[in-house]
Amino acid sequence: MQRSFAVIDARNEAHSLPDLPLQTLYDNVSILQFQSRRLKTIKGIEDLIVLTTDKRCDNAAARMAETTGVISLRAPDTDTLSGLLYVSDRTHADVLIYAPSSNPFCDPGILATSLASFQNTNCEYSRLADNGVPEGFGAEILSTKVLQQLGDDNRLTADMRENVMDFIYQRPDVFRACRPVVSMDVNPPNQSVSISQQADLDMLRAMYITLEERNWPVDMEHVCSLLDEFSVLNSIITGLAS
Repeated sequence: MQRSFAVIDARNEAHSLPDLPLQTLYDNVSILQFQSRRLKTIKGIEDLIVLTTDKRCDNAAARMAETTGVISLRAPDTDTLSGLLYVSDRTHADVLIYAPSSNPFCDPGILATSLASFQNTNCEYSRLADNGVPEGFGAEILSTKVLQQLGDDNRLTADMRENVMDFIYQRPDVFRACRPVVSMDVNPPNQSVSISQQADLDMLRAMYITLEERNWPVDMEHVCSLLDEFSVLNSIITGLAS
């Protein structure tokens, strides 16, 4: 049986918003705490790892992970490839599920299904099919053998190492990739629930409050329904303004 771990990338320098993992999603609950509680429940993983660095800017995220009861690993290097190799070496993992802090709504159920599919195939890398789910809802899965192969390749630039997931994804002739499709009762709107700027964070906060008010879970079906409502409302507002 392959040893599988989920990894939350909480490196401060890996995100466009300062201290993104520490930003609150609701009340006093940070994005890192919220995401950790969700991803710890993925069926099929041995444990959840929060990846930070040994830099001072990541001290708070490492402490928060520990108070949440999650293993925190502090890599000496700052790029994504080096960090994931560090996790792989310390855990002896065969498979990693990679989830950046910018995707707090990652769905544990979808990830469990994707992981099971990955383990039952001869894949080296998995990313959900385009238009299958809104951007920011899934996570990427990869074999640590691929990481080790790339770690030994001195031709990789700093940008390739930092964006190693895209580097792998863009080379289907080199790496065996699978694109699982998620079946659900609603059509996924062409919108994102990933955070790249302050407006994205504000939207997710508003979405979470609305989900709570309706007693809706933060899952694919209900978030997609809410995204549809938000889209219609935004269209009406835009039309009135014009």
